Amino acid sequence: MQAAGINIGYGYLKMKTKSDYFQIASVVEKTRRASMGSVGATRETVKVVVDNEIYEIGADAHQLSATQNTSKAVSDAWYDTVQYRALMQLVIDRLQQESESDGDNQWV
Repeated sequence: MQAAGINIGYGYLKMKTKSDYFQIASVVEKTRRASMGSVGATRETVKVVVDNEIYEIGADAHQLSATQNTSKAVSDAWYDTVQYRALMQLVIDRLQQESESDGDNQWV
């Protein structure tokens, strides 16, 4: 069995495992085709699926927003927001990927 340190925060998601340290901005937006403003430019985001919808997480995700980004707004119900659930799903996905590469030492 493996252990990890995980902090799902308003500003950054941070995850430390034995083999890796991962940090990404906690900006979550529903994915859509959006131009970065220049030819060939790509967003540096990570995609996750929550409730059959695709979301992008990372500092560039704010470029997907059609309105002012409110994903970092403090909320008493933070744990019930789709942003929190998307960040949590990203952690689950990364732990699963790491588990697949080390078959003898699976995450539980």
